[in-house]
Amino acid sequence: MSHMYGARLLNMNLNQEPIPFFVDDWEFSDDMTSVTVTYRDDYEFWDGQEITASDVYLHNEMDNLQSFGRRFGNPNEPDDEIVSQTDPIRIRYNQGCSEAGTIILSNTLDDAFVMGKRDHPEIMDFIERLQDASDQNARDEISADLQDWTWGYDYILEEGHGAGLWQPVDWNSERIVHEKYEGHPRSDETNLEEFVMNNIPDAQRIVQEYQQGNLDLASVGDVSGAQDPNGYDLAHQVATNAQLNWRLNQANPHLSKIRVRRALSYAMDFENIVTALEQGNGTASLPIQYHDGASPNIRAQTYGDEWAEENLIDYGSTAQPDQAAALLQEAGYERNGSDVWEHPDDGPIQLQMISNEWGPHAFVSNFLQSQFQEFGIEFDLSVLSFSGYMNTWLESFDYDVATWFQQGAAPHQWWAVWNFLEQGAKWMYLDDVIADSWEAPACADMDNLDAAYPPDLTTDKYPRMDMPIFLEFPAEYGNDDIDLAGDTRNLTPFKCQEMFRRGSEEEVLRCAKDFAWAQNFYRPSIGLFNEIFSYMGNTGELIFPEEGTKRYNTRGNWRFIDEGWVKSRTE
Repeated sequence: MSHMYGARLLNMNLNQEPIPFFVDDWEFSDDMTSVTVTYRDDYEFWDGQEITASDVYLHNEMDNLQSFGRRFGNPNEPDDEIVSQTDPIRIRYNQGCSEAGTIILSNTLDDAFVMGKRDHPEIMDFIERLQDASDQNARDEISADLQDWTWGYDYILEEGHGAGLWQPVDWNSERIVHEKYEGHPRSDETNLEEFVMNNIPDAQRIVQEYQQGNLDLASVGDVSGAQDPNGYDLAHQVATNAQLNWRLNQANPHLSKIRVRRALSYAMDFENIVTALEQGNGTASLPIQYHDGASPNIRAQTYGDEWAEENLIDYGSTAQPDQAAALLQEAGYERNGSDVWEHPDDGPIQLQMISNEWGPHAFVSNFLQSQFQEFGIEFDLSVLSFSGYMNTWLESFDYDVATWFQQGAAPHQWWAVWNFLEQGAKWMYLDDVIADSWEAPACADMDNLDAAYPPDLTTDKYPRMDMPIFLEFPAEYGNDDIDLAGDTRNLTPFKCQEMFRRGSEEEVLRCAKDFAWAQNFYRPSIGLFNEIFSYMGNTGELIFPEEGTKRYNTRGNWRFIDEGWVKSRTE
């Protein structure tokens, strides 16, 4: 909700095009190492106080303190600062390294917001304590105090810290009533005067409220199977930059075998997943097509469908049980009249699967558990609360298969090192395997990356999941040498991460192909479906955004209301 109540700076849409809000303009340095951002002069807090670049600087500082336990430094010495205020309406963001303009904007401004006035005593107390901190332990203590500090609705309203289009005026555990703040620059964009957000945890009650016409906007997944009230229709549908997949823990002796991982891919019916989601959960989705671990948008930005079709292994869109069975037999498994495939040393394939409670995640996990039982692979599924899921996925690693999603609007986000390598672990856990003697270069020489990467590693496998850090695959794309008897090479994820952010188009393309082929060949995870978000709305009374503006956001239907893009058809 803090995003709604703050002054949003800028958002990148699904095509990585910037949509400015509080941001007025930006200018990149000639060497593409920094961007100077000019902010508008017509934004104000709810008490009428003008929002300036100083408030943006403060928000950056507080965010940095809360996240990393340190501050940017002295704003009076801007040349040495990551973020520096150059005048009352401008801030310079220093990247340190040359990067693409869209990446600079994404790193510095995307989905950021300002909430909290620079001159508030409690906020300034944190900053002053940080300025006086003598060492990192003292800074960590301040950061911990900030983590415990909360902003309640009363506090935000009484102190006037909010700056969004909608002010909360009445709230309880089930609903928050908002009134439009007329002093907001976008207040004339909508003729709506009130906006109510309902927190309805009971699925049956959501359906009842929807059928009675009491909800103006609701997820299709939430109201699946419900009879639509008069005047309701599809209000918003967008293919997101996200893909639901299975993360495979290769510490399991079965999943450590490439033939078993490939057998799972061949045994899966991807078209059935999409059909089942539509019929059973009311959720629209796109089937997995090329098994490259990429969303259609990421593929279109890089190597394209033609290269994927010519070079990637085709695991099919429907189940191919004969090919799956042949791979398991090659790996030493037999069924011998049993219900489950069994290995003489590792026993039957019985896997622990976890999913969170989110509708499509839990539905697909249940669906696949049933499908694979027929094929001879058993899953013990646990549908966990979100906190329980995250603790299991990120901390205990007590699972074999985890249903989770991967997302990113650009290659450097989608194929981030931690997203690809760890398949579930927090990215900072890579510190466990990087030698203390290695230091990441602040700005590696792009002409000599071998001098900086790969880092010195203490092991060749990620210890928590027994997964190779550098995936080995045939030297030529399309060579399906499963035993790697011929020429091979390794994926260089650390170097590619640098190239995705700073390299030429040719380098980005080569790394994208490497990641796609390694994913396709090695199968560290299995894509299940590409995400589409759909919402039913009261189209009889409300005007929702045009198709072009719908591409702005991936999920948050409330943002269209938040930004004034939903209007009433009558006064």
